[in-house]
Amino acid sequence: LLNNKQKNEANKILQALTNKRGFYGMISAQTLNQPYLLKNQSPKITQAEISTLKAKYDNQPYVKRINELRYFGMVSELSNEWRYMLNHQTNKSEYLALSQYALQKGWGDLSIQATIVGKLWNNWTERLPIMYKDLYNKALKNKSIPLSYALAISRQESALNSTAKSPAGARGLMQLMPATAKETAKKVDTVTYVSSAQLFDPKTNIELGTSYLNTVYLQNSNNRILSSAAYNAGPNRVKKWLNNSNGKLDAAAFIESIPFTETRNYVKNVLVYDYIYQTILGKKDVNILNPNEFNQQY
Repeated sequence: LLNNKQKNEANKILQALTNKRGFYGMISAQTLNQPYLLKNQSPKITQAEISTLKAKYDNQPYVKRINELRYFGMVSELSNEWRYMLNHQTNKSEYLALSQYALQKGWGDLSIQATIVGKLWNNWTERLPIMYKDLYNKALKNKSIPLSYALAISRQESALNSTAKSPAGARGLMQLMPATAKETAKKVDTVTYVSSAQLFDPKTNIELGTSYLNTVYLQNSNNRILSSAAYNAGPNRVKKWLNNSNGKLDAAAFIESIPFTETRNYVKNVLVYDYIYQTILGKKDVNILNPNEFNQQY
């Protein structure tokens, strides 16, 4: 409709889309040059409410087991313990309280699991917790990628589960393949990489993951659409897709032209998560795409 100069008809559709959650709601608002109203249903927690949550859950048997497993570094086992409890939760109204409790304990990965099982899709504070902030900030010194983008990639890759392992063998928070980690480590003087088991260590994973992400980010002129696709599907595939589209597509059309369903959804999710992390971190006047990403022809 826009291409056919039917601006009024196009704007009606775009305006309706601005009420939707996710990528198309956000990019429609940006196309109309108006702010997107992020519907964050996470209530602000008072100190008294935190005390109530602690009194309610601190002495639960599964919490005691999780605390003990955490003490011994058995992260995968404590994750399983939490998931088992969530899947056998009889009181469905408990999921929000459980996600809030986990977040206050610093268990961001467990908070995410509670929002997933409880279908708390608009509780963004619990769905997108900020974990390992100091490690990310330290790793991002002298890199071009912002904190929100590194967090968004990690959230999409592993739901911030440091023990995550994909069927293909990718590991840890930023889901690095051992071969990629080995090659990246040769260029990083802060990591001595000897074993893929190190990728389950958040510090090592974040150091190597942000280094590799920064490489593809710079290769793609700081464009998160292209660098996210490259991180997921590989840089060579992105070059091929750009050659196929030959500068004839706008940002949204290019994303939808990606032939892999996983990568299409991955790119949109990362952009949405980045938008929300920027908002949570206090950035003002946020858009889903920066001007270069939005105006580029792909």
